[in-house]
Amino acid sequence: MPIIVSGSIVPNVTHNIDMHDHSITNLAEPANLKDATTKGYVDSSVQGLDWQDSVLDIITTPPASPSAGDRYIVGVGGTGAFSGHDNDIAQWNGTTWDFTSPNKGFACYIESLGSEEVFNGTGWVKFGATIQHNNLLGLQGGTNDEMYHLTSAQSSLIANATSSATVNTLVLRDASGNISFNTATGTATHALEADKWTMPRTITLTGDVTGSATIDGSSDVTLTETVNHASEANKWTNPIALSLTGAVSGSALIDGSTNISLDTTITTSQTTVLYLDDSTMSTTATNPVIIKSLRYYNSGNIDKVIAHLSAWNTSSGATTTIGINIDSASASSTTVNSTNETFVDLSLNAPATTGVHTLNITLGTSNTSYAAYTKFLQVEVS
Repeated sequence: MPIIVSGSIVPNVTHNIDMHDHSITNLAEPANLKDATTKGYVDSSVQGLDWQDSVLDIITTPPASPSAGDRYIVGVGGTGAFSGHDNDIAQWNGTTWDFTSPNKGFACYIESLGSEEVFNGTGWVKFGATIQHNNLLGLQGGTNDEMYHLTSAQSSLIANATSSATVNTLVLRDASGNISFNTATGTATHALEADKWTMPRTITLTGDVTGSATIDGSSDVTLTETVNHASEANKWTNPIALSLTGAVSGSALIDGSTNISLDTTITTSQTTVLYLDDSTMSTTATNPVIIKSLRYYNSGNIDKVIAHLSAWNTSSGATTTIGINIDSASASSTTVNSTNETFVDLSLNAPATTGVHTLNITLGTSNTSYAAYTKFLQVEVS
């Protein structure tokens, strides 16, 4: 090759050139057998493709702010500056777009997709789409390292597989893992016993009710039972006593065979709390006023009413009167002259008349300048 020495060209000098990891650029396509060329030319020649520089993307609308050197493939339906340039390679020169119409066999790398595409004369397709798959090896085999190449009919069988019982389709398992079919043909082991269990089973009842039946799954069975101790079936083996204690007494035996009536007696010595309150009540009236009115029913077993209560004044100079009366007749009262809470008990003989009676609790003071209070109040009848 020619060598330049001191500004002159020395032709036909052969020598090894060390590029020191540098590249030779701007090489033209080779015209002679020993011409240097680019890797892209070599790759294209090997693969039978005309490789172009990579593009950023396939788009139909020009980008708003391209940079010089940006390259795109114009998709079908180009608009704006791309209108009328479907499938062309567009490159921005800094001012306008330059378009290159592809030839059949043009190939380039799409950077945004990370894949290669080839122009097949009509449009851009994925690299490999122009290869006849039937000519590839390892498609119709069946060994561990080969794959089956399905025909269109075979692929349709897989695509149309269903979990329902449909003629001429592959069967899928349903959501529960089961499969459906109408009739299974072929040779079945123990075909005559297919509708019943191989080993029959016996169901046995024990205890108060006994009986047994054998079932093999071929049909329904009826189990005839026997009730033991038929005479005692409607009552308890051991009767029990039902007893009432407290304010009411009484007892009766019950064995479950029938309803019972229980005679009761009211215990007259029983004390019952009629009312209980722990909230503060007050009055400033000069005469006793009713601060609580209670009603109770006497069926003949109440002969005494007792009131446990407290009272106090706002001043030691005031006198508080606490009293109780029944039906505004019989009465019992006491006085309290203290600013400290004082507890007292008042009792009355209850009227013996059967019916509803009214118990009044009164509170009053002789000095209108001071208030009287009561807090605790408990009423008992006995």
